[in-house]
Amino acid sequence: MCKTDCDTCSGICDKSNTHKTEYLKGSASGFHASDSVTFGNNLTAQKQSILVIDYFEDMSGIGGICGMGFKALSDGYATMLDNLQAQNVIKNRKFSFYLSEADREGKEQLSELIIGGYDEKYIEGDNKQFVFADILKNNTFQYDYWAVAMDKITVGTENINFYENTNLPLRTVIDSGTSLAVFNSSIHDKFVKAINDYSNMDCEFLPLL
Repeated sequence: MCKTDCDTCSGICDKSNTHKTEYLKGSASGFHASDSVTFGNNLTAQKQSILVIDYFEDMSGIGGICGMGFKALSDGYATMLDNLQAQNVIKNRKFSFYLSEADREGKEQLSELIIGGYDEKYIEGDNKQFVFADILKNNTFQYDYWAVAMDKITVGTENINFYENTNLPLRTVIDSGTSLAVFNSSIHDKFVKAINDYSNMDCEFLPLL
């Protein structure tokens, strides 16, 4: 999704093929287009479907959004990761983030998005391995969000149980594009209380976030 127009698009625009996208905060609408999209110096997805925005609400200051979710969230169009893999630009349909503490500690290494896998130099420990979780499908048996089974959240020393009168953990969306935390009311109230209790401590003695 990008804010542009057909005069600056080197690909194909179809103004008759419109779409509106709703977010938790704000919305955007526009028409579909196809163009080459390049990330970094050498990752180019050819004939990538994009949504050219001609109207947006509560999204000021944003030049565009590159969704990292699944095809079920993109009107059935191939996502950027789908195309990069299909066009043999990347081997694996993976991405990872390294979040730096450069601003806090004066480190030179900035945060980084790695498309196609991960960089082992950012992993601590001898075995250089992540702990992976299975991705869960939605109610229509499709992959849509990066959703995992979560059984609890720990804030400080307090555990907030995610079980809802069942023995099954909740399907929980991990969204790298937002800082919003959305729960049902029972979990939300416990989470907010735990955060408030924790934040009332002297920040000097809290670990860096």
